[in-house]
Amino acid sequence: MSVRRSLRWIEQRQTAFAFAVLAAALLGAAVLYLLLQRDLFYASDETTWLLTAGAGGKEQLLQPDNGHLVVFPFLVARLVLEMVGPGYSTFTVLGVLGALAAGTAMFEYGRRRVGPLWALAPALIVLFLGSGWPQLLQGFIGMKELWPLALGLTALLLVEEERRWADLCAVPLLTLALASHSTGVAFTVGVAVMTLLGRERWRRAYVWAIPAVLYIAWRIWALKFGDQEGSVGNLVWLPGYFVDSVSLTVFGVFGRSVLLIPGQVTALKLNGWSFDQFASAVVWTGVVAVAVVLFARPVWRRGGATRPLLAALAVLVTQWVAQCYVLGPIRSAAEVRYAFADTFILLLVVLAALEGRRLSRLAQTCIALLVAVALLGMVPALKDYRAELATYSRDARADLAVFELGSRHVDPNFVPATSAPGIGASSLYLSAGGYHELERRYGSFAMPLGELKREPEEVRRGADGVSARALGVSADPQPALSGCTPARGGMGAIPLPRGGALVRASAPSQFSLRRFGAGFGPPLGHLPGGEFARIVIPPDRDPTPWHLAAPMGGHLIACSLHPLEPTGPG
Repeated sequence: MSVRRSLRWIEQRQTAFAFAVLAAALLGAAVLYLLLQRDLFYASDETTWLLTAGAGGKEQLLQPDNGHLVVFPFLVARLVLEMVGPGYSTFTVLGVLGALAAGTAMFEYGRRRVGPLWALAPALIVLFLGSGWPQLLQGFIGMKELWPLALGLTALLLVEEERRWADLCAVPLLTLALASHSTGVAFTVGVAVMTLLGRERWRRAYVWAIPAVLYIAWRIWALKFGDQEGSVGNLVWLPGYFVDSVSLTVFGVFGRSVLLIPGQVTALKLNGWSFDQFASAVVWTGVVAVAVVLFARPVWRRGGATRPLLAALAVLVTQWVAQCYVLGPIRSAAEVRYAFADTFILLLVVLAALEGRRLSRLAQTCIALLVAVALLGMVPALKDYRAELATYSRDARADLAVFELGSRHVDPNFVPATSAPGIGASSLYLSAGGYHELERRYGSFAMPLGELKREPEEVRRGADGVSARALGVSADPQPALSGCTPARGGMGAIPLPRGGALVRASAPSQFSLRRFGAGFGPPLGHLPGGEFARIVIPPDRDPTPWHLAAPMGGHLIACSLHPLEPTGPG
């Protein structure tokens, strides 16, 4: 069969063909993300959400999280923890379901605008968006940020029907979107525009008014927690933020957004003035302006913006205004968490603008090639990000294992990311006390000790460093002793008796410890030369001994703590 005949066959059966391809894409995406997330663990922010969801009271569940109402995902997470347990796999499934729902909703939106065949293009981009890896490869984050996109778009599709049953279904969907993430606010505005421009606008206003009133009531109640970071003054940069968001989103589809970080226009605010940056901002503003004009001209020639296009634009503008309000060094237009939602919403605008427009063969070929090029770069990018998350996951589970091993002796305020930076899981922000509360309620989240001992050296050495710091190991000066019978002795490095030891080095030196690892970690303190120092390491259920190294200490002597008593200064 020739290429031309094949294309004609597809056109004749485009609906069946499109649904078959969509089904295959959904299945492929599900398999891909389940495989990529195997053996992964709760990511950095997910661990703090886990503590709120698993151990927080009613007020904590409703408290703003970086300005967002997240009570719906938190309640789902608590239900999962109580019914299934601490494993991450259930959250993985929930996140994958969010991705599939978002992709399906995008396909339905596109089908109504450009037909089933070309609706595949945005659906495939959404399903395999490499720049959206935080949502696609982290289950809890996916549940929190993908679900409101799918819920909000489904509500928008329902109100477009202008039927009572559809309006009634849209209300709870929009409410749940608002209760999951602030992206729901953007879709609430979009639904409001869609209904107000349609028939019986005031009779149908309840569709968006009920969710909006509930959300505003929550906002007023949440004022007692203090205002979130943000400034009305940032909105002066709104045109520049739009330019940056458009360019970063388009480049992100092809995996090249890193070339424009943190945004060519808003960098003037974030990084300060420079002529080169100003020139770059002018160029990119011109490029985006020309692209918008070329894209908008056919719309105006066909009689102006349609109701779906105005609703999609309302969603996009609301989203970017909210982001610009909190513009700052860690909340630039290039923020990785924005990539998926911004791409998703921008695609809605593009599809609505193309509604009723007949694409030439050349345009169709270009779109197909661009989507193919984007997809070719997306899956490898996802695999690269998976490797980073896998490394973090091993380190995090190992750190929690030594938390459990140290039990009550571990400082409850110890947080690996801030208390032991650069050691173990350097982005784990869950405190030891918070983890022990989760463990008490739901069981162990940690890596079994047997597995820890089989992990690569860097994982075991990191766990040793975290353990020593969490236990507060230090060398404290010790008065002179009598009757010290050395339990251990050697040059440079020695094993320590259980529970710690009195250690004397023949020369001053920094010291390090190891237990499960073969190598010693960063220095923990200082040993004075020729004098004893007390090093206390609380015993635990594992018999593996600690070892001490003092590279410049010369000959080392270690005495067991228990049979010795100080004799006073000498």
